[in-house]
Amino acid sequence: MRHGSFYFTPMKSGVFSFSLYINQMNMNTIKTWAFYACICLCLSSCEFNCSIGKKDDEANKSKTISSSTTEKDGAILTNNIELSAKGVKVTKATLLLPDGSRVSDDNVVNLNEKIQLVVSTGDGWNLKNGKVFVGASEKITTDGGTAVVNAEDLFKDYSNTGFDPKDAKLITLSAVITDELTSIKYYTVTFRIWDKNGDAEITGEYKFYIKH
Repeated sequence: MRHGSFYFTPMKSGVFSFSLYINQMNMNTIKTWAFYACICLCLSSCEFNCSIGKKDDEANKSKTISSSTTEKDGAILTNNIELSAKGVKVTKATLLLPDGSRVSDDNVVNLNEKIQLVVSTGDGWNLKNGKVFVGASEKITTDGGTAVVNAEDLFKDYSNTGFDPKDAKLITLSAVITDELTSIKYYTVTFRIWDKNGDAEITGEYKFYIKH
């Protein structure tokens, strides 16, 4: 395993996986980070596939559904995810575990357990030669404000080839922490997904905690 570099690993048909492994030099903070980004083929392969009808809420108005789930501009946001979209329709954003189950409402995961931000989108991405060109970035900071990693474009290897429009309807950005100090209380993940051939973008953040 190399450190500080990207890998592309083909998975099953229609699924692409990107990985970024980073070792922190300061052993008093976090030893190892691993990040993954993937675009999956279709909504039907995910258990959170759902249909959202038209809403009468005012623009930018959120309706509380449960302690950690809100509805904003027709999008279901779970796990206290804060999200804004411009130029592209978002139908759902949620946090999942590798087995497909949703992360608990308190956003607590185990060490070495991958946490997946899954964003379901609709219309809005521009087409160029029948393809969609999107970028995705993640920045993660500790509760003390220390930035431990800043991945600027997890899909940079596909800047020339792009993706099938169906693929871009489901975007997953994931992270897993393999070692940390118990003094770190939580992590904040700031993310951005954008159209490289237009103004559409999705921005947001969420917090998660490691079980000690």
